[in-house]
Amino acid sequence: MSRVRLYGNRPTQCGYCPAKRPSHQYVLEAVHLAIDDYQALIDRGWRRSGMHLYQPDRQQICCVPYTIRLDTKHFKPSKAHLRVQRKLDEFLEDRHTSSKKRKREPADEDGPRAKKKAAPSPLLATLQACLKTAVMAVLESHGADVVAAGAALHTKIRVLAARAAESDRGAFSSPAAHAVCAYLNKATGASHIVANVAQGIADALQLPPLTTVTAVNGFLNFHAATESVASNEAPTPQLPPTACEAVPDATPTLPRQKRKWELETIRPANTPEIYEIYKAYQAHVHDDTAVTPASFESFLVASPLPAVPGSAEGSFFQLYRLDGELVAVGVVDVLGDNWSSVYFFYKPAYASLQLGTYSALREIARCGSGYYYMGYYIGNCTKMQYKARFTPSELLCPVTQTFVVATKDVLARTDADASQCVCLAPAHGVGDSSDGVDIDGIILHFPDGPVAVADNKTSLHPVVLDHLRDFAAVVGPDLTRRLGVQMY
Repeated sequence: MSRVRLYGNRPTQCGYCPAKRPSHQYVLEAVHLAIDDYQALIDRGWRRSGMHLYQPDRQQICCVPYTIRLDTKHFKPSKAHLRVQRKLDEFLEDRHTSSKKRKREPADEDGPRAKKKAAPSPLLATLQACLKTAVMAVLESHGADVVAAGAALHTKIRVLAARAAESDRGAFSSPAAHAVCAYLNKATGASHIVANVAQGIADALQLPPLTTVTAVNGFLNFHAATESVASNEAPTPQLPPTACEAVPDATPTLPRQKRKWELETIRPANTPEIYEIYKAYQAHVHDDTAVTPASFESFLVASPLPAVPGSAEGSFFQLYRLDGELVAVGVVDVLGDNWSSVYFFYKPAYASLQLGTYSALREIARCGSGYYYMGYYIGNCTKMQYKARFTPSELLCPVTQTFVVATKDVLARTDADASQCVCLAPAHGVGDSSDGVDIDGIILHFPDGPVAVADNKTSLHPVVLDHLRDFAAVVGPDLTRRLGVQMY
């Protein structure tokens, strides 16, 4: 039986924005944890850091995180993913990518890169101006401070060119109504419906000739009789076998390679070789020079998951070596058919190879037919936006505790106001309620032996009972019965 210690709802700082605003998260310490129980926790929005399990309190945080996972059975790498693989191949073959190609590489987990922009559409610029005027009119009609609203929403009031696959929505579309609705709710204290806000903006729009607008599900879709959007995208090709198919732990050397590239899988270990790369990465990427071998051990080496000899489940380090030199390490939890990415770090000298994206592609390939969990997604966090480019992805709705496909509409709703917890799925009484939670099924473990809460409620201190109710509310009724609580 899995066993945890309760740390409760703890104050912390937001780790997802530069402001480091105060926030809260519920914390458990896992004494030991069964694979199935950790899978159930992840599917309720939990993550782990060493032996500690945590879930942000989404009502007390400035940047609401949503668990994101990829359906690997239907994953098709994008052209940007293929370029990452091609770049590594060229590096291994000692070929050089031209500077022109380098400039066209998209953003990845290390931040945005310069992209060649298409020539702006005159109609797009006109619609953008019309939309801004209409939004200001709607805000003013609701009694909002137009100057303050304009400053807060100027990056959200935008018109986007639709892709060919979405041409039924019109040549252009805009999610601005979601941001406007969120702003009005906060500024006025009233509850506004995004569909009504979108329709109000549509009614206020004064469009150029031969252009119409419809408001559908809170989105504004512009239809232009004189302009259409053609796609320049060719059908997405598959990754070459060297990157897409499942591979053994040691990747064979390609015939043309001048450099040897190997992948080795081991159980987590704190060796000087691995620690020095982690230390250099933290200083280079996160400006953190206070790391120690002990902090590395507690963060990434320690794991509550079982490490059965010969088992393919549990926690692992993926070691990437170039001509025998360790250059990167991926930390993963293998949970049956599913993989959970825990962390990735590399030697700063190899940052240009985009090894974070490359390692994700390799882990997806080795995952095979399950789900690949990428941690949390926050719409307004630049370093997390690359996760949504692995498709088809799903986000966990924090209200209904169900996964929903991360469509353009869903992502826009999370991005409209990152400080608000958004229900992503229709709520039909699916979620859990903290009212009247049942703690009778909890087993408490003392040094003298286990004790059932159901048989000892009258002898337990009221504070202990309150902690147990909080625990039951955040893990849900099923895990309440499966996770034993260690009291020493």
